[in-house]
Amino acid sequence: MNGWWSQYSGSFGLLEQPICRGFGLRFCSLRSSARRSGQHLTQEIPFILPIHAQSLPPEILNGLFLLTPNQTEAGLLTGIEVQCQETATAAAEILLEQGVENVAITLGSGGVLLASKSGSELIAAPEVSAVESTAAGDCFNGACAVTLARGLSLNEAVRYACQAAAVSVTRMGAQDSLPRANEVQLP
Repeated sequence: MNGWWSQYSGSFGLLEQPICRGFGLRFCSLRSSARRSGQHLTQEIPFILPIHAQSLPPEILNGLFLLTPNQTEAGLLTGIEVQCQETATAAAEILLEQGVENVAITLGSGGVLLASKSGSELIAAPEVSAVESTAAGDCFNGACAVTLARGLSLNEAVRYACQAAAVSVTRMGAQDSLPRANEVQLP
């Protein structure tokens, strides 16, 4: 694996299931072993991990740059029923204790709770007339990864992703609901 990602310096990896179970688990295990021995992987790519209603092993969570569960998934991972900002904050704190660097719990029309060891913030979702949410999570994660790779801060990327996901829920379908870049304003 040495150096294969060097061409992607400044990029972010977006691991989707089931890739996470294969490559992701091996990569995260290698990363954890290297860190324990005081070594660092050259030009390490920060990974963003959306989960799809399943538990995750500690090797994947520890050192993960960003975990983006929805309310149901956050509950599955933490045992806390996420219904509001308070319960989302409690769930995020558990995930941060497990080694995740940043957590963005999507709360539908309630926005996104963005949390790190330095604190948390509720980012409001734009008010829209939702018709279907099929692709909202994928839209959020893709928009977040692209915006981070362009050099925006995590807070700016989550705000942008929240706007993009809000556009996606106003349209029917999956691919057809995804907004074009010119339909979403950068923060």
